[in-house]
Amino acid sequence: MTPEHFFIRFGPSLDFALFGHEKYNTQTNGLVERAMPFGFAYYGHYLASAIVHFGYEFKNKWYMYGHYNYSIGTMSNVDNGDYIGNRAVGISIGYYFRKSKIVL
Repeated sequence: MTPEHFFIRFGPSLDFALFGHEKYNTQTNGLVERAMPFGFAYYGHYLASAIVHFGYEFKNKWYMYGHYNYSIGTMSNVDNGDYIGNRAVGISIGYYFRKSKIVL
């Protein structure tokens, strides 16, 4: 493996929702704003996702990559309910402070 190289990595991710706020319209009561209720009949605290990184590592210990996160499941615990999941994209730039090790 060369000191400078492109990389791709992927794997699972687990998201935790500690609290939240929901806002929606109903046909009978109009606008509803409230704290998200968590429980078996409402929303779940956990959400499994798949994440992929594509980036480049430089020989001077800098790196940068773009990432995409897509939810595999839904936060909604209602049978036949709407899909509620996360999708996120981003860019990361970093630096390795320790001595670099190349593992083959």
